Amino acid sequence: IPETFFDLHKQFGEDLINLSNKIHNFPSTTLRLTNVYGFGSTYSSKRGIIYRIIKDSYKKKIINIFGDGKFVRDFVYIDDVTNAIMLACKYRKKLNNKFYYICSGKGYSFNRFSKMLKNILKNKYNINLTIKYTKWPIRTPRIDKRSFVGNPEEFKKITGFNLKVNLESGINKILKNISEN
Repeated sequence: IPETFFDLHKQFGEDLINLSNKIHNFPSTTLRLTNVYGFGSTYSSKRGIIYRIIKDSYKKKIINIFGDGKFVRDFVYIDDVTNAIMLACKYRKKLNNKFYYICSGKGYSFNRFSKMLKNILKNKYNINLTIKYTKWPIRTPRIDKRSFVGNPEEFKKITGFNLKVNLESGINKILKNISEN
């Protein structure tokens, strides 16, 4: 059940695609992307949160984790997303499901993510990162507090999709870009 306007718009989009498929026999599918991260420009200050967390950790030497940090997410690097889109185009005639998850299929808690970031900053940049836990803001939507790990197996089976960038190497790529600019 959609919990935010953003979720509702995504649901409407998928419903419209499915309706076009039924009414007009328009072959289509949806790619559901999980927690895409990487570096580059964005048009919304609410997008690119993982990049901002990493950048702030590098510059301010502190990371703020909401709640207990046990909520889990499935991260996928932007380069892997573009590869998945290219594969979806190439194998479009074989993609018969309504949707496929583009994700790693692995969950990382924000505790684990922050410890990984802390280790990389210490070992490669000699930065001592402080991990600070703070209460969730009062009006935080439930969707922000949830855990989610996708299952990319069907998409992999059809297209041969495999991640080229795991979370640790993605963090390293971002930090390299930040440190050089």
